[in-house]
Amino acid sequence: MEKLGLYLHVPFCLKKCPYCDFYSILKLPDEREYLLALKKEIQTLVKFLQEKFKLKRVKIITFYAGGGTPSLLSSTFYGELFSYLSKVLIFEPEELTIEVNPEGLTLKKIHEYRKAGFNRISIGIQSLSKKGLKFLGRLHDVKTAFKVLEDGSKVFDNLSVDLIYNWLGQGIKGLKKELKLLTSYPVKHVSLYELTPYPGTPFTKRWGEKQEKKNQRFGRALFLTAHEFLESKGFVHYEISNYARPGYECKHNLLYWEFKPYIGIGPSAVSRVKDLRFSNLKILEKLTPFDQAKEIVFMGLRLKKGFSLRRIERLLKKKIPLESLKLLQANGLIHIKGERITPTLEGFLRHNLVVKYLWQIMEDVSVRGD
Repeated sequence: MEKLGLYLHVPFCLKKCPYCDFYSILKLPDEREYLLALKKEIQTLVKFLQEKFKLKRVKIITFYAGGGTPSLLSSTFYGELFSYLSKVLIFEPEELTIEVNPEGLTLKKIHEYRKAGFNRISIGIQSLSKKGLKFLGRLHDVKTAFKVLEDGSKVFDNLSVDLIYNWLGQGIKGLKKELKLLTSYPVKHVSLYELTPYPGTPFTKRWGEKQEKKNQRFGRALFLTAHEFLESKGFVHYEISNYARPGYECKHNLLYWEFKPYIGIGPSAVSRVKDLRFSNLKILEKLTPFDQAKEIVFMGLRLKKGFSLRRIERLLKKKIPLESLKLLQANGLIHIKGERITPTLEGFLRHNLVVKYLWQIMEDVSVRGD
């Protein structure tokens, strides 16, 4: 039996945020039409898993509805989807997450999502500053954000919040104020993302150069400010962009970071099972053992607990000499604990540098003779 995470992409949005580069469409969903399309996709996906990977029994251990704006769909929609999934798969997720936007979200609707089966809610607050929300082009205001935090905490014990930092005009004092306001609520998980100018977005066309300069000048200071504050409040920095109270780490996202198998449904959703990455049943790439090792390193260095060196060596069929890692250790970028490589805080900050260095070591080891 194969254990998989299941991601549902809900593409519908009321408004496209100027900084967002995810696939989305500006329309209200036709729930019957979308559910029918998903059922057909699931049927085809199950057949694909059986024929391609010989997976006769598949157990879904996590479910994550992301977007887009999943909260534009009703609890009835999700109830019917879960019912269908239970018929064609072993649908027993221990964690069911729904991403929600504050606008249009009522206490009644939050209760309905809980009743439908969700046990984790992730609120796209993004900012608790009037100036920040305006700059980011969000539809909700600060008052609505506070109301949703209050209502969400009444219904869900496992409450997560997304926050964007380093937007133009934000300083250390402002970030601290937002974090203080946020942690006055019983939030169990915080995803903290630095505002990034992605190519092709309206934000980048207008503010890209200024934002890149600010990221270079203030990104580190703001990151460390947030890190120190959240850890002082009992949050564990378990992944580069994520903080959680002990036991409240996102189980679904850990599947990605730990290089475990998952499937995705909905437009643009990506799956990876064994050595294949595919989207809507179109094979995107077949991962060689070296490709898999590279991804394990890249993802593992996003995690506080790092990755297993033995796992890399099994894929490469080569031994990686610890001496080759000593430079990273000497520069305070990694810890070497037995067969595990774990990043330091500085290693998090210089993630790309550490990854490239390790990839080069792997390449050198792979091409050398035994």
